[in-house]
Amino acid sequence: LRKFETRDEYKEIRKMERKRRKLAREAKASQQAQDEHQLPRETVGVERSLPPLDELKLRAWEFWRGIGSPTCVLAPMVNQSELPFRLLARKHGAQLTYTPMLHSVHFAMEESYRQDNFDPHPEDRPLIVQFCGDDPHTLLKAAKHVEG
Repeated sequence: LRKFETRDEYKEIRKMERKRRKLAREAKASQQAQDEHQLPRETVGVERSLPPLDELKLRAWEFWRGIGSPTCVLAPMVNQSELPFRLLARKHGAQLTYTPMLHSVHFAMEESYRQDNFDPHPEDRPLIVQFCGDDPHTLLKAAKHVEG
């Protein structure tokens, strides 16, 4: 163990180490995503153009009815949308909850990221899982992990 002059110095070093590990994880995931982008775009299953607005509205209402037409929804909140809080909210009447925003590249590529950041629980349904990302291939791959 190294000796540190202050607790703050120790905290700062730990923070820098965590940041370095995070950057290494992101670089690895980014490289994996780039490798997978060699697939032809047609295999993704992403619609090239949007259907008419009336059709989109009907689909949205069908989806809403399909999840039970919830009237009490726990909106996503920064640092407050993890499983224990969602279950507590459901205990007090929430019928629909959201996960925290999940990084699609990490979620699609890393089992450890999925285990650390997504807790499937049978009582936590219906559940909206949020992903951030800029690539439809990666978003689709991440969504496939939580589908069902």
